[in-house]
Amino acid sequence: MLTEYPLVGLILVALGLYLANYTVANKGQSAAATFLTAGLTMITAAGTASFSLASAVVSAMLLGIAVADLCQHIAHAIFPEGNAVVSPPPPQPTQGSELNWVALRATLIVFLPYLLALINPAMYLPLIMKSASLGQQDSSVSAGKMGREILGSTFLGGCLAILF
Repeated sequence: MLTEYPLVGLILVALGLYLANYTVANKGQSAAATFLTAGLTMITAAGTASFSLASAVVSAMLLGIAVADLCQHIAHAIFPEGNAVVSPPPPQPTQGSELNWVALRATLIVFLPYLLALINPAMYLPLIMKSASLGQQDSSVSAGKMGREILGSTFLGGCLAILF
């Protein structure tokens, strides 16, 4: 769709991102929205370069999910939870027009790096995941703080890579 009808493809991806981010803002389903965001952006951006790259992204995502699930089961077997587990309070859903604004803001935060990834997927795919985690912050204050943390961790990772 993106190669034959690029405008329609971009509109469909933007609409899908908005619906995924609306799900986070309305129902607090951040894990599902993260997978939707990654699927809509990373796989389609990689698919514009080559089918084998898109297939590799899908395989890497499935392998990552399987390893995370396995590690969770191992960690719970080694460190079982006590009987007095206190569940965190459910997130307060955003109301009315603010809900639409939060979803639109998150969509724009992810969509612009997605456009960069369409130019050069191999270089900008990690940027999509960082922007997805930044876009799903519940307020602009926490998004600003998360942005500083992402920049700091990326800078520190680069310094350690140079040192290594």
